[in-house]
Parts: sequence; structure tokens; C-alpha cells
Amino acid sequence: MTAGDSRRSRQHQQDDDADTGLSFFSDSLSSLFDVHTPSRGTPGSRLVYSHPLLPSSPLASSGSVGSLTYNIPNHDGVNTKLFAHYQWDAGWELANDIVLSSSPSFSSSSSPSSSASSRWADVRGKTTLELGAGTGLPSLVAARMGARRSVVTDYPDEGILRCLRGNVELEEKERRSRRGDQESTQQDEQKLMVRGLAWGDEAQEHELLSLQPGGYDRLLIADTLWVSSSHPLLIHSILRLISRTHGRVLVAAGYHSGIPCVRRFFEACERGMSGMGRLVPDEEMGGVRERNVQSGETGKCAWYKSANDGQEDQNDDMGSIEERAKRCVLASLRWAPHVEQEQAK
Repeated sequence: MTAGDSRRSRQHQQDDDADTGLSFFSDSLSSLFDVHTPSRGTPGSRLVYSHPLLPSSPLASSGSVGSLTYNIPNHDGVNTKLFAHYQWDAGWELANDIVLSSSPSFSSSSSPSSSASSRWADVRGKTTLELGAGTGLPSLVAARMGARRSVVTDYPDEGILRCLRGNVELEEKERRSRRGDQESTQQDEQKLMVRGLAWGDEAQEHELLSLQPGGYDRLLIADTLWVSSSHPLLIHSILRLISRTHGRVLVAAGYHSGIPCVRRFFEACERGMSGMGRLVPDEEMGGVRERNVQSGETGKCAWYKSANDGQEDQNDDMGSIEERAKRCVLASLRWAPHVEQEQAK
């Protein structure tokens, strides 16, 4: 077994201490959440995303409102544990924020809501890469909102990648119809693409870096924090793929699988990896925040504490599942030197 095979095998493992019962959770989703189900659609179904500020196509004017059609991957015995077969709230919320932040009419507003933190998900003219994409909605929206290049990645399961390629083709078809062309151009193919990535696989990370030497401007992470044992692999890929000079990681994660595993991800980000650096909140862009997905109210994240403040919260209380299902965390992270590197200066 190669190192890459070992990493892929480990990524499939279920985390016993933080994420037990996920199979039951998936099978019983509707019965668990009496108040709010933190997902849309069903495996293999088609959804339509729309937003008042979403252009009708990448080439349309900002005043032309449109929608985006895409498919949810089907599930089978191989990919079910990857949980790609739903559209989770966090991906929807991140897509909404990408639209808002990247809309010229919103970002040029003189209202208080146009502060720097409200532009945390502005992707115009930037390269984006989504990890654990599932449906790929944030990437599809990023391409529509003016990202220079959007690379959509997920675990190299053929069923999931086939669905992602189909979603990219739907968006390219919309682009061609607006342009009056029948065939994709090389520019189309370079703007929105799908690749397989098993987190921590250095060969696959290298291939992605060959598409964007120097790293990506924005890494999109939506509801990929389910399994705490996979966090080191995910963070490895983030640290390899982010631009160290101006890159940001845009994180959105629901609490339906428990706050403890989400909290552990941020703690691991701040600890970082020797020789690779670490990830810290970008306070200028809002840092780590919390949102009620029903009301839209967004504020400071009450449970978040810096991993370096010496007061790590050991509370593993999962909390009420009805309340957790309504909430998600949103965060902007940036690369920083590892503590060992800082001490060596």
C-alpha cells in the first residue's frame, strides 16, 4: 500500500470519539430534526439555486437576475460515508455570501453592511479551489460571480466526480447559450474544472498546484468537518494549496454533527504543521463568526477560543440537536508561519 493509498483509506475511517452515529444520522435525517433540517434535496435530485444578486449568466449584466441549476450526487455503498448526497446548509450559506460579497452593487454600497467583513467572500478576479465539494454549489456560484478560475475537488469517487462534471457542463451550457456558441472554448475549460483530491495526497496536491503555481487565492470549505480524524489531512491540503501571500480559506460548517468536531478543526488549524505553517483567523474579514440560518443573524462565535490562549475549552457537550441544526460557523482564515518558524527568526 502506498502512502497515498494509506491516506485515502484513513480519510474513509469514521472518527469514533466525535462523529459516531453518522450513518444513523443520515438514514433518519427527517425524523431527527423537527424544527429545521440542515439540508436540501435528496440523493440524485436536481436543485435550482437563485439569489436576487446572481447574474443570469457569467456574461450578463449585474442587474439581470438569474438562477443556477445543478444536481446532487447519488449515493451508493462506497460514497455514502462521504455525505456528498445532500445540499447542506453551510454550502448554501457560503454560496449566498459569495454572491453578496462579489456583487458590484452590494460591495460599492455606502451602507454599514459594506464593511470589509461583509466582503469576506469576494471572489472577483480570484482563483478558487473547493475541497470536499459534494455538489460544488459554492464553486459554481464563484464562477458565475467573476472568479478567474474555479477548481472543484472532492474525494476521487467516480460517482461524485461524474456528478460534479455534469454540474460544470450545465453551467458551461448556460454560458454557451448566452454567447450563441455550441462548443466549449479553451477559456471555458480553464475557468471551471473538476479534479479528484484525497486530502493529504501529495501527488494530487502537486497536480492542483501545477494548475495554479504559487497557490490559490480562495479555498472554499463547506461542511467538510464531520470527522475529526480527517482534519490533519484536510489541513495538510489547505496548507499546500493556499497562496501564502494573499490567500484566504473561506470556511462554512453546520453544527448538526456537533460543535466539538468543528471546534477541534479550528484548534488544529492554529497549531498548524511543522514546516508548513498554520491557519489563523483573518479578523479584518470577520474572523470566526456564527449564523442562524433561519433568521440570518450573524455575530461573534461564542465558543471560539484561540488555540494559543492557554484556555482550551474541553466542553464536549453536543447541545440540543434542534438548536444546532439552525446554526453554522463562518470563518476567514489566512496562512501564518508555524510557531517554530516564528521562534527561529
